[in-house]
Amino acid sequence: MKMRTENSIRNAAVSLGGQTASTLLTFLCRMVFTRTLDKAYLGASGLFGDILTLLSLSELGIGGAIIFFMYEPVARNDIKKQKQLMKLYQGLYKKIGIFVAVVGFGLAPFVQYLIGDIPDGFQNVQLIYVLYVLNLVLNYFFSYKRAIIEANQLNYICSIYQYGFSCVQSLVQIIVLIVCHNFIIYLCVQVSITFLVNWGLARKADRMFPHIREVMKEELPREERIEIFRNIKAMFMHRLGGAIVNGTDNILLTVFGGLTSTGIYSNYRMVINTLTQVIGQVLSSITSSIGNLGATEDKGKVFRVFQLLDFANFWIFSFSSICLGGLINPFIELCFGKEYLLNKQMVLILLVNFYLSGMRQVVLRFRDALGLFWYDRYKALVESFVNLVVSILLARIFGIVGVFLGTMVSTLAVAFWIEPYILYKYGFEQPIKGYFIKYIINTIVFIINGLITIQITDFINGSGIKSFIVKIIVCLIIPNIVMVICFWKRKEFQYYKKMIIAKIANKKT
Repeated sequence: MKMRTENSIRNAAVSLGGQTASTLLTFLCRMVFTRTLDKAYLGASGLFGDILTLLSLSELGIGGAIIFFMYEPVARNDIKKQKQLMKLYQGLYKKIGIFVAVVGFGLAPFVQYLIGDIPDGFQNVQLIYVLYVLNLVLNYFFSYKRAIIEANQLNYICSIYQYGFSCVQSLVQIIVLIVCHNFIIYLCVQVSITFLVNWGLARKADRMFPHIREVMKEELPREERIEIFRNIKAMFMHRLGGAIVNGTDNILLTVFGGLTSTGIYSNYRMVINTLTQVIGQVLSSITSSIGNLGATEDKGKVFRVFQLLDFANFWIFSFSSICLGGLINPFIELCFGKEYLLNKQMVLILLVNFYLSGMRQVVLRFRDALGLFWYDRYKALVESFVNLVVSILLARIFGIVGVFLGTMVSTLAVAFWIEPYILYKYGFEQPIKGYFIKYIINTIVFIINGLITIQITDFINGSGIKSFIVKIIVCLIIPNIVMVICFWKRKEFQYYKKMIIAKIANKKT
């Protein structure tokens, strides 16, 4: 228990620190990017990123399934089983890497037809796409060794490599943009860093766990392989659904609004994705501990931990959503200029999608850590179908705003209720009613809180750095005060309050 908590804290702290440093440099790099290259290159970055999201479906969700099956042998120190799983993982990833390379490079001659009218000054479309494919392919030949590190609750090691090299990448790319104004060299730096991160982590895993380098001739028992591939099948359905829901926005934007519209949206997506990644890193850092918890504790204990984490997750995402509502447009204008702004209606829809997605995160982490992929496998396909159809229909009626309305509709119609229902029924064996009552109460508080805070920030005039700092202060103080008042008697809040007080008392003694 103590080791599990310490690992979670260490993983979260390193993830937060690394993500913060990486984020600051990434924003600086993006600011230089918008001042040295055409908007079309931003659009291409988002478009090719979404194409590769769909191409990466060939990973089939193998990583999540294999890591889940490693929690128990790691907890029992079963070296033989760990080696068998790593052998299976390695073989599958190498085959997938070859498949992605063949298909990805094979699509290169046809990419220009997806863009349509190529803007003036935008060159080397096929070469740019090939570099994006190469960057994806490199992940498949080394990254499988991350599984053994993550299954041992040592995610902070992966974070050190990931964010350390990410900072180096941003610094070198900034220099390239200022000196060369060349997008091709910019991408070559990205490909090089991807290789170094994965190669470095593979070497680290070999040194930490030398048994994974030993040749393992004996395969997993047939029944265990069947169970693993059953979960892989379910994870593939989840990845397919997620890719269609999250990985088609830029493609549809390019089709209905053009590459320049995609470039303007890409700055908002970068801000929202960065914030999502920061929070996601904290959640990822505790996923391995949840898996260990599920393998060693009873369902009652797991359920109590879920309630605590779900409340913390709500607080974080509601606070973050409110901050985005008050700050994202002033931030975009300050960093990139008025020509990169979206209207308030579009921003509101993006923030609602951010909140709805965020509120799912702890449910999904527990589902993955407890290995419940199979039970809601068709949910992902239904959600993706609804998203794609509704997005296209609404985009024809309302323009590009319809693309994001489709995401909102699919989430509310499908994922909103199915995901917690599966977790409560098969993971906790608890009635679901209490979850939805809390969800509704929390959301009402979030809406009132957001209206109060954003109204106050709108009264602050000016678009300079001073007014932006004042808005930051408002967004930091008001939402948290409102939530403390509303949730003071909630048992989860009292738990965290007592924990903080105890930590402070221990430091003083």
